Amino acid sequence: MAPRIEALGWGFYSIVLVILYGPMVYVISQLTREDTALVVRLGMAFVAAMFVSAIIAWAANASLQTVLEKRRAAEQRQDKKSKKKRTKNKKKK
Repeated sequence: MAPRIEALGWGFYSIVLVILYGPMVYVISQLTREDTALVVRLGMAFVAAMFVSAIIAWAANASLQTVLEKRRAAEQRQDKKSKKKRTKNKKKK
C-alpha cells in the first residue's frame, strides 16, 4: 500500500524554489536597471522565487487537503451505511 500524503512539505517548496529561481533571475534582470549590481539582482530573484514558491506550495496543499477531506467524508458515509446494514441484519435474526 502506498503511503498516504497528508501534506506537501518543505521538499516540495524547495523543489519549486529551485525551479523558479532561474526564471526569476531573468524577470528581475528585465525589471531592474543595467547598472544594478549582480548580487542585488540575484538576491531579489531569490526573494521573488521564495514568495512565488510559497504561494504555489500553499495552493497545492490547500487543494490536497480538500481532496483528502472529501475522501474522508465519503469513507465516513460508507461506514455509516455499512453499520446500518449490519444492525438491520442483526435485528432480523
